[in-house]
Amino acid sequence: MLYKNKNHILFIFIILFSLSACNKDDNPAQDNSRSVKYEVTGSASSVSLTLNNATRGTEQIDSAPLPWSRSFTVQKGAFLYVSAQNNGSSGSITASVYVNNNLLQTVTSSGAYVIATASGDAP
Repeated sequence: MLYKNKNHILFIFIILFSLSACNKDDNPAQDNSRSVKYEVTGSASSVSLTLNNATRGTEQIDSAPLPWSRSFTVQKGAFLYVSAQNNGSSGSITASVYVNNNLLQTVTSSGAYVIATASGDAP
């Protein structure tokens, strides 16, 4: 009887070991974090901003002087969005999104109260 229990224990041990080995990833863990930079430039005296922030929440900033930028970290696949509206009757604005120092999107608008929006998913 004791012999039979040892076989059961050995069998269970082998099964558990095999299952844990199946879950093991032979590749080193990949870093899914992405460095993000929003940048707004131009000749407009000030802009109103709407953006997705580091916590994926929507944030608004009134009367930001140019140039303006913000850097933070997100996970791969996060939706990124920065929109700038010219607060004046003339001037240009350029909104850009960079991920890991690579340009994701840039948009330029010129004129009174125009809007420039750059967005995309963090690759």
